[in-house]
Amino acid sequence: MSMDPRTRAPDQGQGTGPRASKRKRSWLSALGILTVVTVASQIALVTAAAAFARARNKGWTTYTPDNSGVQGGRVSALAFDTEGQLWVGSESALSLLTTNGQWMQYTPTNSGLPTGDVTAIAVDDMGEVFVGTTGGLGVLDGGWRVYRFPVYDLVLSEGGEAWIGGENGVRVLFPDGHSVEYAFSDMGPQTEYPDISHLVVSLAIEDSGRIWVGTDYGVLRDLGPEGTWGLHMLPILQGQSVSALAVDEADRVWVGTSRSGLNVLSPDEAWTQYWDGNSGIAGNSVRAIAIDRGSRIWVGTASGVSVLAPDGSWTSYTSNNSGLASQLVLDIAIDATNRVWVGTSLGLSAFDEHDASDPQTILALGQAVAALGALRCFGLAGIVLSAVVHFARQRRERARRRRPVLVPVPVPAPAQEALPTQVAIEEGPVHGQATAPAAPAPSEAEAALTRGEGLLREGKRSEAVTALLAAFRTGSPEERQRALEALKALGEIEEF
Repeated sequence: MSMDPRTRAPDQGQGTGPRASKRKRSWLSALGILTVVTVASQIALVTAAAAFARARNKGWTTYTPDNSGVQGGRVSALAFDTEGQLWVGSESALSLLTTNGQWMQYTPTNSGLPTGDVTAIAVDDMGEVFVGTTGGLGVLDGGWRVYRFPVYDLVLSEGGEAWIGGENGVRVLFPDGHSVEYAFSDMGPQTEYPDISHLVVSLAIEDSGRIWVGTDYGVLRDLGPEGTWGLHMLPILQGQSVSALAVDEADRVWVGTSRSGLNVLSPDEAWTQYWDGNSGIAGNSVRAIAIDRGSRIWVGTASGVSVLAPDGSWTSYTSNNSGLASQLVLDIAIDATNRVWVGTSLGLSAFDEHDASDPQTILALGQAVAALGALRCFGLAGIVLSAVVHFARQRRERARRRRPVLVPVPVPAPAQEALPTQVAIEEGPVHGQATAPAAPAPSEAEAALTRGEGLLREGKRSEAVTALLAAFRTGSPEERQRALEALKALGEIEEF
């Protein structure tokens, strides 16, 4: 008879058999573990992050235009007056924080402030406030006196003179209002670099009255009480700004630079350098220096605030491990209670170390937050990857079960003339022995057919299809027809 059929291949346990069930149980088990890990790490992460935020911000208070009277985000100058009030200079105004927490603002439109861009502030013992701006000097003493020359830094002497850093040297403003200007060419010995900039960007004054002057090209000068100018050159300073100056009780001069960290000039002319490669300083671009009542040196950099203790140890505060408003520090002032006030590019921060958390605790909590965050990401990635693999395998198995294969389907043969009865003779295993060709054993096909029908009744579809196909291949025409009908009933065969 001729054959031309198509049927679905039996799934052989794919997707529904024991191996598929085992894979599914394994997947669900792994998915459950990953879910538990992810949820637990998320809960721990939230808890650790909250603890880290509390520890980091403890002892810190931040003032911005949104929550205070600070005008503009960039706080560039700070000074305390004799009453303990804090004067705050920003990019757009002068603000005053009174001792009862009230704020007052002075702008070019409501006061005699020359411009809103404040560069320096100093207050004398009589309460006069000297405010340097890019457009001039304003002196507030009941009313305003204005002097039209740009101010880059200023300090006050005990005699009441205001020493002002300008574009070509230093100007001295006396209490009676007259002034004297020291051009850079008048400041004693000249350097080997006559064409360098003479812009004075930093000033400091010793208790003895000696004035220290720093330029934006690495020149450091001093003017002693006897009226003689001195020159102090350090090769590493050449070509970069002497951006900050301070003098301690031992008359050591602390010199901040724009790229080479913190340098110290001792009275014996010996230099010591601190930079991020040999010390704990936060960064090499130093913007401000202040000395507290414990003789600790507070250094404001473009990378945070660092504190050098008398024993040589360093502690650094950044916006990552503390409540500092911004990494970029522009000025530092210390009040009568040793509370540290830090002007930054994003507002004003106040630090009370007596109420602060231990830096090592903050560091440990930060590391815990980072580790838990990584663990959570691992769990989420594992869940997604596991789901993708599982559903991709399911799609492949469904496609495999649907894939058609050819299976012979009997088609009635056309009637043929009867042929004479013949006996086919073949050579057997022994020479000359004649044997008849073997016929399919009906008993084997019948057994397969019976087994397949029994498996169908038990609901074992896959095994039943296998048995029925075996009966179809080896059975008699009647048995093949029974197997074919059973396969059709199961929807496992298509004829065309």
